[in-house]
Amino acid sequence: MKCLVIFIIISAAITQLTFGQTADSLKSALKTAKGQDRFQIYMKLFGTYRFNAVDSARFYVKRAEQMASGANDTLMLIRVKTANAWLLNREGRILNAIAKYKEVLELARNNGLRDRVKFILNLLGLSYYTLANYDKSLECYLESLKIRQEDNDAEELAIVKNNIGLVYLQMKNPQKAIEYFKEVLEIRLVNALGELLHVYNNLGLSHLLALEYVLAKDYFYRSVDSCHKIGCEAQVLAEAYNGIGSVYLKLTNKDSSMKYLHLAKELSISKDLKSKLVVINSNLAEAYIEWDNLEEGKRFLDESHNMAEEINVKHWVSKNSNIYSQLYSKLGHYEKAYFYKNKYDSMEGALLGYRLNSRISELEKQVEDRERALLREKEAQALKSRNQLFIGSSIGIVFLSGPLFFFYRSNRYRK
Repeated sequence: MKCLVIFIIISAAITQLTFGQTADSLKSALKTAKGQDRFQIYMKLFGTYRFNAVDSARFYVKRAEQMASGANDTLMLIRVKTANAWLLNREGRILNAIAKYKEVLELARNNGLRDRVKFILNLLGLSYYTLANYDKSLECYLESLKIRQEDNDAEELAIVKNNIGLVYLQMKNPQKAIEYFKEVLEIRLVNALGELLHVYNNLGLSHLLALEYVLAKDYFYRSVDSCHKIGCEAQVLAEAYNGIGSVYLKLTNKDSSMKYLHLAKELSISKDLKSKLVVINSNLAEAYIEWDNLEEGKRFLDESHNMAEEINVKHWVSKNSNIYSQLYSKLGHYEKAYFYKNKYDSMEGALLGYRLNSRISELEKQVEDRERALLREKEAQALKSRNQLFIGSSIGIVFLSGPLFFFYRSNRYRK
């Protein structure tokens, strides 16, 4: 396990080096670039820096924005405004990001820019997902999926279907989530797109929620095994370790649960994966409380809860409130237990109090109808190919039958 962690750290160092080389190459090209070329380089530099150096990303978006305003180019303005919305989302200013995405979505629709519309819908869905506004998130993703079905791009279909699966997972509908994640897995396998590890982890989480522990453990181990063989991002491995630890927690296997949850925590700390630490610390708290180490349980729970509130992850604030209720009940502090149970019930009711409105139902039906139509088209194409092969074979047999008959007669005559 230690060797694997070291391998991931080395891989991250190589990635950082590549990132630096890419940025330097773009900056060098910027010296002589003009017009659209210069704008494109600014946007590429934004893309290069957005995960690693947000201030630099913001600097290059500002430069691109100045060019777009001067050129009065709608597509350029849409790209810049989308980038600014992404930065707001990254900073945790989710409501501001949503307002900006809505503004730019309307602009893209009014100008008939389909590619921009499907892209912005996906980003808007992600912002709603972060706020645990799952019905709005699902509506955006389904509308984006409908457009992507028309384009039939395998990579794009895999991305949005994975996002829809995640929404259903948070809606506590594991069977629907499994349905979408399996479609993603099939798309990626058939089209050799790679990136299977995230899908394995998502399927593991879905089966865990469905109380199907053997299947859940199998998918998490597939992810870990793939990391051993081909390497992976630290986040993927941390998710898989956390998943395995969670499965063993449900199976009351204390030693294995602690082993994998602590591996997940160590890796997440080393890579500063805050959102993962919220989940892992919560699971560690649950494990320690389950096995009556209440002091350690409270320590991990406080860590998770404070971090969840800091980065505004509402569904984990809710889950942690439930664990606090269990903790204080075991400690005999029944008033506090009652307070947190009420808080959990209230938050969970708000989070899951979505209603699948008529728009979502309509979009789901359209998406399913399109899926069936595509399947019928594939089947018809396969049948046509088989018929053509059969006709070709039949013609070949007819042409061959003459000479064969002649040789047969000749052989009979010679005999």
